[in-house]
Order: sequence, then C-alpha cells, then structure tokens
Amino acid sequence: GALRGSGDDDEDGPPVTGHKNNLGVFNGVFVPCLLNILGVILFLRIGWGVSHAGWLGVVLMFVVGETLALLTVFSMAAIVSNGNMRGGGSYYLISRSLGAEFGGSVGLLFYSAYAVGTSFYVVGFASEIIDAFFANEDLSEDRRKMYNVIIASIALAFVMLISYLGAGFFTKINGIVFAIQFGSII
Repeated sequence: GALRGSGDDDEDGPPVTGHKNNLGVFNGVFVPCLLNILGVILFLRIGWGVSHAGWLGVVLMFVVGETLALLTVFSMAAIVSNGNMRGGGSYYLISRSLGAEFGGSVGLLFYSAYAVGTSFYVVGFASEIIDAFFANEDLSEDRRKMYNVIIASIALAFVMLISYLGAGFFTKINGIVFAIQFGSII
C-alpha cells in the first residue's frame, strides 16, 4: 500500500509506495558515517597533509571541516523539523522545504561528492595494494600507473556489482568492511 506520513497535510506529491527502511541508527547512520570519516583519506593522506601544511595546518583543516559539518547538520535539523520525511529521503525533503531548484542542486552536489569520493577510495586502495604486494619488485613509473589503473578499475567494477545487487547487500558488505576497518584501528 501507500505510505503516508502522519500529520502531513502536504498532498502535492504522489503517494509513495514501497517498503519501510529497516536499517536503524547503527547500520543506517553510524556505520556509513564512520566508514566515510575513517576512510582512505584519513588513513593514507594524513601524513601527506602534515608534510605539506604542517600539523597546525592539518588541525586547522579539521576545525574548518568540523565547522562546515556542524553547520550542515544544524541546517538539515532545521529543515527536517518543518515537515515529515517521505519516500524520496533527503532530496524529497529539501525540494519540498526549499524548492525544486535547491533540491536539484543539492542532489547534484551529493552525486559529485560521491563520484569524487569513490575515485579517491579506489585509487587509494590500488596504491596500497601495489605497495603491499609489489613492494619487492622494481616497478617503473609507467608500470606502476598501469597496475594502479587496472586494480582501481577492478575495485570500481566490484563497487558497481555491489550497487547493482541492491541496498540490502550493500548493508551486509558495509558491516563487513566496517568490522575490518575498525579492527585495523584497534
């Protein structure tokens, strides 16, 4: 049947059909956020950042980033308090609260951020695989770049397969990746 929000008098949109999201706070919020925060950028590029900007510069970057994140969270909390979430998630909520123009532009920014983030992750993964498994080989720069492209392309194909298999499979894989990543920190 159709899912309707309780107390929502906004009948502009069509009824949303489907099933209820059962991810919960841990699998739906905590795990994805920690995987993004503790990802390849923090693990592999923090030394590079310190070498170029110094430790004070990196701390300043973290302060600016945290400030932007808090402003985003506070803004989203204000938008969410104006109505109730229906089928389209944050895109639907933003387009209904601020207009279709803002919803579309935020959607475009989300898409761009995920595309750039995915490229960072697969290239970082490929670089670490090369450093770990081909450390004893004397690789030329061209051969290293070729290995990097091949490994990153295989990783990207694996990511595409996970996306194709759906959100339920993605959640299971996210839990496994989270356990591995958390174990590497400990």
